[in-house]
Amino acid sequence: MFERPVFAFGSADDPLFDALKDPKCVGPEHMSPKEWMPGAKTVIVMFFPMSDKVRESNASGDFPSREWACARREGQAFIAKAAAGLVSDIKKAGYSAMSPEQDPRFRWTAPTVSNWSLRHCAYICGLGTFGMSKNLITEAGCAGRLCSVLTDAEIPPTPRRYSGLYDWCIKCGACARACPVSAIDPKAPMGKNKNDAVCSARLKEAQIACGSPSEVGCGKCQTGVPCSRGRPRR
Repeated sequence: MFERPVFAFGSADDPLFDALKDPKCVGPEHMSPKEWMPGAKTVIVMFFPMSDKVRESNASGDFPSREWACARREGQAFIAKAAAGLVSDIKKAGYSAMSPEQDPRFRWTAPTVSNWSLRHCAYICGLGTFGMSKNLITEAGCAGRLCSVLTDAEIPPTPRRYSGLYDWCIKCGACARACPVSAIDPKAPMGKNKNDAVCSARLKEAQIACGSPSEVGCGKCQTGVPCSRGRPRR
């Protein structure tokens, strides 16, 4: 279902976390690491890349493949357990730890916005940058799932090998061509390419088409594209 996860670390005091509260970024309801966990020193973000089998199965067709739907649904439960396992291991080592997205305070403030944005936190921690489709592009690609853990253990931050939000996107437009509902406009300014309302409506259609009681995603913009399984090179 997933390949070996990629880890990145950030300082809980990084000023970029407070910058996420800007209404032009995530929004004022986004919580900082220390609002989630007073005394937090390190933010750990993990990216679980989809396996080749899952990615390849979803590269064709208008709706998610069975493998993709399973990885999105059952896979998310696995990732939650992985985060809980890391929290447990850190506590056994004598430190405090918690996972914001597993905390009762975590909530969605809009259909595509939460009070703890894993993609933005991953960017701050040096894991990767955003693409035209708003996916996070990592060294292991964009097709995958994220989770995070906060701890008072002090771990050196991962260097950010970029300076801009979209540095690792080659702007090829492949994700726009792959979208079955044309929710991505390759000619729009970066950051404004994706129509979230159209995308959200498609996610509901995909859930119905798959006969699933919970979200199965779509993933067409993450498969069959240059950034699917690795960072694309210009």
